[in-house]
Amino acid sequence: MAVAMALEEQGRRVNKRNHNLRQNQGKNRAGKNCSLIFITQDYYCHNYNAKNIEGRIFSLILLLKLTLKSLKV
Repeated sequence: MAVAMALEEQGRRVNKRNHNLRQNQGKNRAGKNCSLIFITQDYYCHNYNAKNIEGRIFSLILLLKLTLKSLKV
């Protein structure tokens, strides 16, 4: 019984976190809180600031691509 209650509570927390992530998605659209100033497009700023690991990995790959482009490699 205690295990079922703990799993239910954990599921509730995950759902709440996902809801909060969805609510916050539009907040960085203006380029505020952009960790890297030279990335000016809102979509890239938003992804760089993403708290989920998928967003961070995507941002690192994107950053690498932009760096290579700027070095003309």
